[in-house]
Amino acid sequence: SDLHSYAACNIIQVLLVASIETSLIFQVRVIFADDKSRRFGLIFTTMAAALGLATIGMYFYSAIRPIITLYDESAENYPTYFNVALILLASSINFTTFLLVIKLIFAVRSRRFLGLKQFDSFHILLIICFQTLLVPSLLFILAYSLPENKNTDFLIPIATLMVVLSLPLSSMWATAASNVFKPSLSSGFSPSSCGFSSGSDSLQSSTK
Repeated sequence: SDLHSYAACNIIQVLLVASIETSLIFQVRVIFADDKSRRFGLIFTTMAAALGLATIGMYFYSAIRPIITLYDESAENYPTYFNVALILLASSINFTTFLLVIKLIFAVRSRRFLGLKQFDSFHILLIICFQTLLVPSLLFILAYSLPENKNTDFLIPIATLMVVLSLPLSSMWATAASNVFKPSLSSGFSPSSCGFSSGSDSLQSSTK
Protein backbone atom coordinates (compact mmCIF):
# COMPACT_ATOMS: atom_id res chain seq x y z
CA SER A 1 0.00 0.00 0.00
CA ASP A 2 2.93 2.38 0.63
CA LEU A 3 4.22 1.75 -2.87
CA HIS A 4 0.77 2.39 -4.31
CA SER A 5 0.53 5.69 -2.42
CA TYR A 6 4.00 6.70 -3.61
CA ALA A 7 3.13 5.88 -7.21
CA ALA A 8 -0.17 7.78 -7.00
CA CYS A 9 1.57 10.86 -5.57
CA ASN A 10 4.13 10.81 -8.36
CA ILE A 11 1.46 10.65 -11.05
CA ILE A 12 -0.58 13.40 -9.39
CA GLN A 13 2.53 15.59 -9.38
CA VAL A 14 2.99 14.95 -13.11
CA LEU A 15 -0.64 15.94 -13.73
CA LEU A 16 -0.15 19.09 -11.64
CA VAL A 17 2.93 20.08 -13.65
CA ALA A 18 1.06 19.36 -16.89
CA SER A 19 -1.75 21.67 -15.77
CA ILE A 20 0.75 24.41 -14.88
CA GLU A 21 2.51 24.14 -18.22
CA THR A 22 -0.81 24.20 -20.11
CA SER A 23 -1.79 27.39 -18.31
CA LEU A 24 1.59 29.01 -19.01
CA ILE A 25 1.39 28.16 -22.72
CA PHE A 26 -2.12 29.61 -22.85
CA GLN A 27 -0.94 32.81 -21.17
CA VAL A 28 1.90 33.27 -23.65
CA ARG A 29 -0.52 32.72 -26.53
CA VAL A 30 -3.01 35.25 -25.17
CA ILE A 31 -0.37 37.94 -24.58
CA PHE A 32 0.35 38.06 -28.32
CA ALA A 33 -3.20 37.52 -29.53
CA ASP A 34 -3.52 40.83 -31.40
CA ASP A 35 -2.77 41.08 -35.09
CA LYS A 36 0.27 43.36 -34.74
CA SER A 37 2.31 40.86 -32.69
CA ARG A 38 1.01 37.61 -34.17
CA ARG A 39 4.40 36.67 -35.63
CA PHE A 40 6.16 37.16 -32.28
CA GLY A 41 3.30 35.33 -30.63
CA LEU A 42 3.85 32.30 -32.83
CA ILE A 43 7.55 32.25 -32.00
CA PHE A 44 7.12 32.69 -28.24
CA THR A 45 4.20 30.28 -28.07
CA THR A 46 6.27 27.65 -29.88
CA MET A 47 9.13 28.19 -27.42
CA ALA A 48 6.75 27.94 -24.45
CA ALA A 49 5.15 24.79 -25.87
CA ALA A 50 8.57 23.19 -26.42
CA LEU A 51 9.60 23.99 -22.84
CA GLY A 52 6.27 22.73 -21.53
CA LEU A 53 6.39 19.43 -23.41
CA ALA A 54 9.99 18.85 -22.36
CA THR A 55 9.10 19.60 -18.74
CA ILE A 56 6.09 17.27 -18.74
CA GLY A 57 8.13 14.51 -20.41
CA MET A 58 10.96 14.76 -17.91
CA TYR A 59 8.57 14.86 -14.95
CA PHE A 60 6.77 11.81 -16.30
CA TYR A 61 10.02 9.90 -16.74
CA SER A 62 11.35 10.94 -13.33
CA ALA A 63 8.05 9.80 -11.77
CA ILE A 64 7.77 6.46 -13.57
CA ARG A 65 11.39 5.38 -13.25
CA PRO A 66 11.49 5.35 -9.39
CA ILE A 67 8.19 3.48 -9.32
CA ILE A 68 9.63 0.75 -11.53
CA THR A 69 12.78 0.67 -9.40
CA LEU A 70 10.82 0.25 -6.18
CA TYR A 71 8.58 -2.47 -7.56
CA ASP A 72 11.65 -4.32 -8.83
CA GLU A 73 13.28 -3.85 -5.42
CA SER A 74 16.28 -2.27 -7.04
CA ALA A 75 18.62 0.19 -5.39
CA GLU A 76 19.12 2.38 -8.46
CA ASN A 77 18.54 6.08 -8.08
CA TYR A 78 17.95 8.70 -10.79
CA PRO A 79 18.29 12.16 -9.21
CA THR A 80 19.65 13.69 -12.42
CA TYR A 81 16.36 13.34 -14.31
CA PHE A 82 14.40 14.95 -11.49
CA ASN A 83 16.87 17.84 -11.33
CA VAL A 84 16.56 18.35 -15.09
CA ALA A 85 12.77 18.33 -14.75
CA LEU A 86 12.94 20.99 -12.03
CA ILE A 87 15.29 23.12 -14.12
CA LEU A 88 12.92 22.90 -17.10
CA LEU A 89 9.95 23.84 -14.91
CA ALA A 90 11.85 26.82 -13.48
CA SER A 91 12.92 27.86 -16.98
CA SER A 92 9.37 27.81 -18.33
CA ILE A 93 8.12 29.83 -15.35
CA ASN A 94 10.96 32.34 -15.72
CA PHE A 95 10.22 32.63 -19.43
CA THR A 96 6.55 33.39 -18.78
CA THR A 97 7.52 35.82 -16.01
CA PHE A 98 9.74 37.72 -18.44
CA LEU A 99 6.90 38.06 -20.96
CA LEU A 100 4.40 39.16 -18.30
CA VAL A 101 6.79 41.83 -17.03
CA ILE A 102 7.34 43.03 -20.61
CA LYS A 103 3.55 43.23 -20.98
CA LEU A 104 3.41 45.42 -17.86
CA ILE A 105 6.05 47.76 -19.28
CA PHE A 106 4.17 48.13 -22.56
CA ALA A 107 0.88 48.63 -20.71
CA VAL A 108 2.34 51.53 -18.71
CA ARG A 109 3.86 52.95 -21.88
CA SER A 110 0.61 52.74 -23.86
CA ARG A 111 -1.39 54.34 -21.03
CA ARG A 112 1.09 57.21 -20.93
CA PHE A 113 0.84 57.61 -24.71
CA LEU A 114 -2.97 57.69 -24.54
CA GLY A 115 -2.90 60.23 -21.73
CA LEU A 116 -4.66 57.96 -19.26
CA LYS A 117 -4.14 57.86 -15.54
CA GLN A 118 -0.92 56.07 -14.77
CA PHE A 119 -0.58 53.04 -12.55
CA ASP A 120 0.51 54.21 -9.15
CA SER A 121 3.53 52.65 -7.48
CA PHE A 122 1.45 50.42 -5.22
CA HIS A 123 -0.57 49.13 -8.18
CA ILE A 124 2.57 48.31 -10.16
CA LEU A 125 4.08 46.57 -7.12
CA LEU A 126 0.96 44.43 -6.69
CA ILE A 127 0.99 43.46 -10.38
CA ILE A 128 4.68 42.54 -10.29
CA CYS A 129 4.41 40.49 -7.08
CA PHE A 130 1.15 38.66 -7.64
CA GLN A 131 0.35 38.72 -11.37
CA THR A 132 3.68 38.16 -13.12
CA LEU A 133 4.97 35.03 -11.26
CA LEU A 134 8.03 37.02 -10.21
CA VAL A 135 8.11 35.74 -6.62
CA PRO A 136 8.07 32.00 -7.51
CA SER A 137 10.70 32.66 -10.17
CA LEU A 138 12.97 34.22 -7.55
CA LEU A 139 12.35 31.27 -5.22
CA PHE A 140 13.41 28.81 -7.93
CA ILE A 141 16.56 30.83 -8.58
CA LEU A 142 17.39 30.98 -4.86
CA ALA A 143 16.81 27.24 -4.48
CA TYR A 144 19.55 26.54 -7.03
CA SER A 145 21.92 29.38 -6.20
CA LEU A 146 22.11 28.89 -2.42
CA PRO A 147 24.24 26.06 -0.96
CA GLU A 148 22.53 22.76 -0.31
CA ASN A 149 23.72 22.65 3.29
CA LYS A 150 21.48 25.65 4.03
CA ASN A 151 18.35 23.46 3.76
CA THR A 152 17.05 25.29 0.73
CA ASP A 153 15.29 22.28 -0.78
CA PHE A 154 12.00 23.37 0.78
CA LEU A 155 12.01 26.44 -1.50
CA ILE A 156 11.16 24.28 -4.53
CA PRO A 157 7.77 22.98 -3.30
CA ILE A 158 6.97 26.44 -1.92
CA ALA A 159 7.73 27.98 -5.32
CA THR A 160 5.54 25.38 -7.04
CA LEU A 161 2.72 26.08 -4.59
CA MET A 162 3.01 29.83 -5.22
CA VAL A 163 2.86 29.23 -8.97
CA VAL A 164 -0.36 27.27 -8.55
CA LEU A 165 -1.89 29.95 -6.32
CA SER A 166 -0.78 32.76 -8.66
CA LEU A 167 -2.02 31.19 -11.89
CA PRO A 168 -5.52 32.76 -11.72
CA LEU A 169 -4.06 36.25 -11.21
CA SER A 170 -1.38 35.83 -13.85
CA SER A 171 -3.99 34.52 -16.30
CA MET A 172 -6.13 37.60 -15.65
CA TRP A 173 -3.15 39.85 -16.30
CA ALA A 174 -2.21 37.94 -19.46
CA THR A 175 -5.74 38.27 -20.88
CA ALA A 176 -6.07 41.94 -19.89
CA ALA A 177 -5.88 44.04 -23.05
CA SER A 178 -3.52 47.00 -22.76
CA ASN A 179 -4.84 48.76 -25.88
CA VAL A 180 -8.60 48.77 -25.28
CA PHE A 181 -8.71 52.53 -24.88
CA LYS A 182 -9.34 53.42 -28.50
CA PRO A 183 -11.47 56.27 -29.83
CA SER A 184 -15.00 55.09 -30.44
CA LEU A 185 -17.91 56.58 -32.36
CA SER A 186 -20.25 55.62 -29.54
CA SER A 187 -18.56 57.83 -26.94
CA GLY A 188 -21.69 59.48 -25.61
CA PHE A 189 -22.23 61.85 -28.57
CA SER A 190 -25.86 62.01 -29.66
CA PRO A 191 -27.07 63.97 -32.70
CA SER A 192 -30.28 64.75 -30.83
CA SER A 193 -28.35 66.83 -28.33
CA CYS A 194 -27.47 69.24 -31.15
CA GLY A 195 -31.06 69.48 -32.36
CA PHE A 196 -30.82 67.44 -35.55
CA SER A 197 -33.03 64.44 -34.73
CA SER A 198 -36.43 65.85 -33.67
CA GLY A 199 -37.73 67.35 -36.90
CA SER A 200 -37.88 70.82 -38.43
CA ASP A 201 -38.70 72.60 -35.14
CA SER A 202 -35.40 71.57 -33.63
CA LEU A 203 -33.63 72.53 -36.83
CA GLN A 204 -35.17 76.00 -36.76
CA SER A 205 -34.35 76.45 -33.10
CA SER A 206 -30.81 75.41 -33.80
CA THR A 207 -30.62 77.92 -36.64
CA LYS A 208 -31.95 80.70 -34.44
